[in-house]
Amino acid sequence: MKWVESMAGRKKQNVDDPIYRIYPDFPVLILENYEWSEAEVCDSMHFHYYLEIGRCNKGEGYIVTEQSENAYQAGDITMISPNLLHATRNRGDSVTSWSYLFIDVEDLLNIFRFPAGRNRERLMEVCHNGVQVIDEKNTARISRILTEINSLNTVREGMYKMQIVTCLLQILMEISNMMCRDIVPSERDGEALQIYPAVDYIYAHYMEQIKIGDLAELCHFSQSHFRKVFQKCKGLSPLDYLNCIRIREAARMLLQTSLSIRVISELCGYQAVSSFERNFAKRMGKLPGKWREDQRKSGIKYL
Repeated sequence: MKWVESMAGRKKQNVDDPIYRIYPDFPVLILENYEWSEAEVCDSMHFHYYLEIGRCNKGEGYIVTEQSENAYQAGDITMISPNLLHATRNRGDSVTSWSYLFIDVEDLLNIFRFPAGRNRERLMEVCHNGVQVIDEKNTARISRILTEINSLNTVREGMYKMQIVTCLLQILMEISNMMCRDIVPSERDGEALQIYPAVDYIYAHYMEQIKIGDLAELCHFSQSHFRKVFQKCKGLSPLDYLNCIRIREAARMLLQTSLSIRVISELCGYQAVSSFERNFAKRMGKLPGKWREDQRKSGIKYL
């Protein structure tokens, strides 16, 4: 968790930072039956680096941004763009229950080798279209898919991960078909689309030495403009985003392999173990060896 100034500069905001918890081969974080009362909701808004899809299981209220207020009730499905400051408010003293998906859309499309072109652009436009609330009468098919995802994630048998990511793509296409006629992309959305070549390159080449100038050239931007647009769209500088991807992959290797710290460091693009350890500790709170040891002792089974 960290803090940033709000767009209006009025006060600081909570910023959720779970990027290391979602891996390229399974680009989703699934939270079921997340419940709170109005008294438990803090005043500050927050954002996520990922697309947020929620289903309100109980209660009613508003999703608030700095520009809008969107009402929701039980049965509604909501979708909130990455990097959008928002807060979910209950109505009155009611308790609200939600199920959430946090999706790395870029990773999801890459898994299916989703081709460049208008269909991919349309999906990205839908995913970067602010706050959307789909009322219960239009959500029957999407709700069935969400229920299937939760069931697969509970049982975790066989090829459940591939089944889940297939369901995720179905949801995005369903929502896209439902919403695309009403979408008018904003200037920010256009900029987000323009940096995708750089983002795709980072995901494919994080293990190599990447120069910011090369990323800027892929997007046909000057370095200074590229840094500015990237920060605006992703909530991180290009270098911080690259380090997030590297540390996320390193965490996966630490949990799922017996490779040494030095080998993992090299496989994740760090030229020196000291640099890897410094970046890992900055994001994860512990040195990689200690983090691996503690995770294994905890007995937690990671996806």
